[in-house]
Amino acid sequence: MMRLEEMGETVLSIIENKMNFKMDRSLINGETVLGVEGMGLDSIAIISLSNHLEREYGISLTDDEIAVFHGMNLNDICHLILEKNKNEV
Repeated sequence: MMRLEEMGETVLSIIENKMNFKMDRSLINGETVLGVEGMGLDSIAIISLSNHLEREYGISLTDDEIAVFHGMNLNDICHLILEKNKNEV
């Protein structure tokens, strides 16, 4: 099973490399929220991230789950992915 820190790095890598979103990694930690008050992802970027996460981890995210991404932090996202993987195996 992937460790939380490794998963967080993968999520950040997706945001930076697959979505071409630039951020200062030194300001990002597990408690940093994804939305505009944290990493700065807007609603379109959140939808793009959810699509990338579904492909990367083989999970399905509901509209209700995606709708609250902007207020979730990096750790929350990783825990959600782990929970989805456990439920979809």
